[in-house]
Amino acid sequence: MQQNKITTFFQNLSQALLLPIVIMPVAGIFFRIGEPDLLNIKILTVAGNAIFSNLPIIFALGVSIGLSLHKNTNSALSAGISYIIMDAILKYIDPTINTGILGGLICGILAATIYNNFYNISLPAIFIFFSGKRFVPILSGIISVFVGIILGHIWNQVQFCINFIAHWILNSGSFGLFLYGLINRFLVLTGLHHILNNLVWFVFGSYTDQFGSVIHGDLPRFIAGDQTAGRFMAGFFPIMMFGLPSACYAMYRNAFHENKKVVGGLLLSMALTSFFTGITEPIELSFVFIAPRLFVLHAILTGFSMVVMYLLNVHLGFTFSAGFFDYLLFYKNSTNPIYLIPVGLITGIIYFIIFNYAIRKYNLTTIGRVNIHIPKSPI
Repeated sequence: MQQNKITTFFQNLSQALLLPIVIMPVAGIFFRIGEPDLLNIKILTVAGNAIFSNLPIIFALGVSIGLSLHKNTNSALSAGISYIIMDAILKYIDPTINTGILGGLICGILAATIYNNFYNISLPAIFIFFSGKRFVPILSGIISVFVGIILGHIWNQVQFCINFIAHWILNSGSFGLFLYGLINRFLVLTGLHHILNNLVWFVFGSYTDQFGSVIHGDLPRFIAGDQTAGRFMAGFFPIMMFGLPSACYAMYRNAFHENKKVVGGLLLSMALTSFFTGITEPIELSFVFIAPRLFVLHAILTGFSMVVMYLLNVHLGFTFSAGFFDYLLFYKNSTNPIYLIPVGLITGIIYFIIFNYAIRKYNLTTIGRVNIHIPKSPI
């Protein structure tokens, strides 16, 4: 029972992380189109940088809403108060401490937990005004004082552990990238891949940008101009733009003849969504349970894609996912982006061959390979 609660919590946290992530495309677009080689509008670059510079509090607000019952904004207010207090205490204890988005996550989880347990509390009559939801930001602020004191005395040790893991992954070359790609896809099954992604994209590595701000994570560093960033995103592009769309084509080719008109539009929509936006879950979930061996191969191929792009010294980045829109937008910021085309085409061919063979060989019931009954119109 306790294990189920822990698993459920992390699954909910993974989903809650999507809320602050949705602002990233806006930040990236502002930052990119404001640069001199595009519109050369400095104010847009400043606007984009404002988001990257405030990611911790953005994550605190977003995660607190995502985890709280009723998705209540009172929880977000509490998270904001919690982060401001905690950060101020940390800076007082040690001005060099920078908890990044992890500090935001702590405050967001704290505020949501307090809301979920005390949103309907009844206080004595003399304090009745502070009962219920009004009590949540008060308690959040009080507890945040102690959280700030505790973190202020242990964060250097925590940061050492984070840096150790980050340096190992960042410096382990192709092996670390292969493991990341492999584990990332397997975690899709549990919905926990967003937690892993947030560590790699928003925590690991640091870079000082043109504004003097210290940027953490592969994604913000890439957008801010760090030439060493983008290794942990490049390998997804061949899979999302070419591999999985080819898998959709293989499923269409092997659909029953009478079903092709019905499922053709669905598979085309899924393939185009993956190609243009990098959203792949609809495709992956369509075959993961009926063909788990295919999903294992898909995870392994994702790992190899990471390795191949690393060996070719390809650095690509995105604001949301590895789709064509982000590839085009950040083409100039990338390193060897043209290599995506041949690697992607080869990846697409491999996916088609594997899916086409497996579906026929093992008679898999993929989309279109079951009898579909379409009721006649009553008119």
